[in-house]
Amino acid sequence: MKNLNGMTALITGGSKGIGYGIAASLLKEGVNVVITSRDQKSADAAVGELSKTGPGKVIGIAADVRDFDSQKNAVAKTLEAFGRLDVLIANAGVGHFASITDLTPEQWHETIDTNLTGVFYSLKAAVDALTEAKGYFISIASLAGTNFSQHLPITPVNSAWSVSPRLLCSTCGKRASNAPLLCPVLWLPTSTTTNRAPTMPGKYNPKTWARWWLTCCG
Repeated sequence: MKNLNGMTALITGGSKGIGYGIAASLLKEGVNVVITSRDQKSADAAVGELSKTGPGKVIGIAADVRDFDSQKNAVAKTLEAFGRLDVLIANAGVGHFASITDLTPEQWHETIDTNLTGVFYSLKAAVDALTEAKGYFISIASLAGTNFSQHLPITPVNSAWSVSPRLLCSTCGKRASNAPLLCPVLWLPTSTTTNRAPTMPGKYNPKTWARWWLTCCG
């Protein structure tokens, strides 16, 4: 079993829901955690609760995954605070469920820019630090990526992203074959809005899945 104590994880969209649950789990294992939210107030509120979890340390950063410079800043602040980045968890996402008749162009672009381009920006910003640490890239996707849905744009976005990590990480492997990234995609419900991860059976309980990935694949 891999010892997680002292590692550093950056979790996009970590101020609530699944991301918050992952952060709490990793902090209990001694991982230093950086969570991002689109506004600093939400990040600070989450940090206030997560800091009680320990023994890992936690900080919150205002960052928008749709903005590449914002993601580069989040990585820079992570390295400034903890000196390394071992794990990137691309968790931030939005969900607009509507038919082609009802969906607005703005909703389409927000979903594409957040759930697809945002994950690319996150990994692009972090890849050098992750490669140096021989780290891990973990992406969260929706079950809509594997189950047909009449709602746009969730199904096409998540279907695309279920393949994208393999492509991105294959290029990472060519850049540094001695420092590979672990790139699983885990499909989890993405509708939770409270600071509590949903209960799921077995190894895929969001409260324990992050540790399971890291220990089994480390």
